Amino acid sequence: MRISTSQIFQRATNGFLDQQVQVSKTQLQMSSGKKIVTPSDDPTAAVQILQLQHSIDLTNTYQKNIDAAQAALGSEENVLSNGTNILQRIRALTVQSNSGL
Repeated sequence: MRISTSQIFQRATNGFLDQQVQVSKTQLQMSSGKKIVTPSDDPTAAVQILQLQHSIDLTNTYQKNIDAAQAALGSEENVLSNGTNILQRIRALTVQSNSGL
């Protein structure tokens, strides 16, 4: 089988283009700081990343709910404490008024 000059040049050009694509991909990975820039880079790892991101989002939501519940409980504790103080003051005034002082 004979290989023509144009076939040699075409293969060389294709090789250069493939290498240029690889260099561009590597530069994109380096500039973004991420090994996987698109899901097609590593589909299995991309799925794992999505699962981990979902877990992180869920954990963040839980943390926000915990913070909101703690704030609400702190507010309710203050209200109950104030109510207790008022009841104790009422009791003291009642005892004082019954003793005739």
